[in-house]
Amino acid sequence: MAIKPDICLIICTFNRPEGLRRILDCCVRQIATCALSCEIVVSDNSPSGYANSVIASLDAHGVSIHCVQSAPGNISRARNKGISASSADIIIFLDDDMTVCDNWISIMHAALEEHEADCALSSLVPVSENKIPVQGMSAAFFSRLLAMPDGTCVSPGKKSGMAYVSVATSGTIWRRATCFTDALPFDPEFGASGGEDCDLFLRLENRRKKIIWCGSAISYEWVPPGRMTFRYLLMRAFGGGQIFVGVLVKNSRHPRLSSLKWIGIGLLQCIGGGVMLGGMGMLSVIAPKKFRNTFISLAFREAAAIGKITWFRKYPTYKVEHEMNKSLKVNDL
Repeated sequence: MAIKPDICLIICTFNRPEGLRRILDCCVRQIATCALSCEIVVSDNSPSGYANSVIASLDAHGVSIHCVQSAPGNISRARNKGISASSADIIIFLDDDMTVCDNWISIMHAALEEHEADCALSSLVPVSENKIPVQGMSAAFFSRLLAMPDGTCVSPGKKSGMAYVSVATSGTIWRRATCFTDALPFDPEFGASGGEDCDLFLRLENRRKKIIWCGSAISYEWVPPGRMTFRYLLMRAFGGGQIFVGVLVKNSRHPRLSSLKWIGIGLLQCIGGGVMLGGMGMLSVIAPKKFRNTFISLAFREAAAIGKITWFRKYPTYKVEHEMNKSLKVNDL
C-alpha cells in the first residue's frame, strides 16, 4: 500500500512548458531535502497536453510526480481536477509562472500548524522573464506584500478590525478537510475570467475559517514583457472590477440589491473619474514626466469602475491574455 503523503503540491499549467519545468525543478530540489512527505500533481489545462513530456524529461530524484489532464482551458477546472487527483490532507497551490524561496514548503506548513489555520498565504514578489525590471504600476499588479508578522489573520472580505489582503490561489497552503468541502471548490463560472480564488476565500471567510499571512515564505511570479504594458494592465484593471463585484454579488445575502448597489457605485466612480481623467490627460500632455503616472493610475481606476458596471458579462481575461502575450511589446509602466 502506498504511503499517504503529508502534502500535495498542485501545479496548474497552461501553455508554459518552460515555466512548468522551472517550477518543477524548484519544487523537486526542495522536496528532496524536506522532512515532510510530498507529492506533486500537475494539472495540465493546455490544449496540447505537454505536461507529461516535461515531467518525463526531469530528474525527479524519487519525488512522486503525476499529471492529470484538465483541458479545455478553465482555471477552476484545473484546480478542481488537481484536488481530485491528490491524496494528501494538506494542499499547496502553485502555478507555472512561479518559483519559491528555499524551505518555502516547510515554512508554510509550520505556519499552518502553529497557528491552527485553515489556509495561509505567502508573500509574492514579481521578477522579470528577461531582466527588465518589474517596477512602478506593473509591480503593484503582481505583488502580494504585507508588513505584518506571520500568523496574522487576514480578511479577503475587508472585515472590520482585520488586515485586508488581495487574495490569489498561487502561493498558498490549505487544509483539505476544512477548505475543500464543496463538490466544486473553485467555481467554473469564474474559470475564464478569473475570480475563482476570491470567490472561494469569501465562502471560507463566511464559514469562519481562519486565513493567515505567512510573509516569511517568499514566492516569486515570473512576469513576461507582454504583461508589463499599459494595454494589458488596463485589461486587468477592467477584469478586476468585474470580478470584484461578481464575487461580492454571488456571496451576498441579497444578490439583486448588492448588484444594484455596486453598479451605482461604479457609475458614480466612472463619472467622477472620467472628469479627473480628462483633466489629468491634458496636464500629462503639457508635463508628461510630472503627471504621466497619475494619469495612468486614474485610467486603471476608470477601467475598474467600468468593470463594476458591466460585471454580469464576464470578460474572458485568460483567453485575451494568451492572445495579447503573443503580440504585445514591452512598455515600461
